[in-house]
Amino acid sequence: MRVDGAVLDEPFRGSVGLVTLDPATITGSGSGSATLDIISEIDLEELVAEGFGLGSPVTTIETVWQDDPNDPSTASFVTTVDIEHGCLLEVSTANSAHDSDSDLYVYDPDGDLVASSTTPTDEEHVSILFPTDGTYTIAVHGWSVPSGSDTFELTINAVQGHDVTATAPSDIPAGSTGSINISWDTSGYTPGTYYGLVLLGISDAPGLFQVQVEITVP
Repeated sequence: MRVDGAVLDEPFRGSVGLVTLDPATITGSGSGSATLDIISEIDLEELVAEGFGLGSPVTTIETVWQDDPNDPSTASFVTTVDIEHGCLLEVSTANSAHDSDSDLYVYDPDGDLVASSTTPTDEEHVSILFPTDGTYTIAVHGWSVPSGSDTFELTINAVQGHDVTATAPSDIPAGSTGSINISWDTSGYTPGTYYGLVLLGISDAPGLFQVQVEITVP
């Protein structure tokens, strides 16, 4: 099977075949639409497509304090992010002013720990695919803050929402080409670059293929 020019030795509904996406990334400016072609040498049955986005990474400068290194629940920096129809939540920290060692924890809407990064530095990163709807809690724990307090960069990238849509034919016979219609709506967006994602697959594997969407609002 081929995805974006790479050959993968893995089964697709029990067969090894050739599937090509053209283009592999959708780009555009303002509200608009595009067509994605799927060229397949195997039968694709019960094809599904779903769009997510648009979103853009947000970076802020925050403060962490010296916490109890043996107790992550004492994390001195806590914030939240709301997810609705999301496909990706990425959180990272970096660039403390005094070389502190801080750790990153993310809790789901039920309060359960779903991701963490605890390197011996201030550079932490977690990525959560298909986060369920609700409010996620982000905690930065000051494991070692020699100066007592320190600033750091917090970046949150949440790809979510309904402003990217996709429609697909129900089936693509072997040796045929099918077209996926992708649309995006940037009404109310401020100028900048925004990102979305289109997931393609079959009913029992809806995220088999991923197509990035990058839209510039002038």
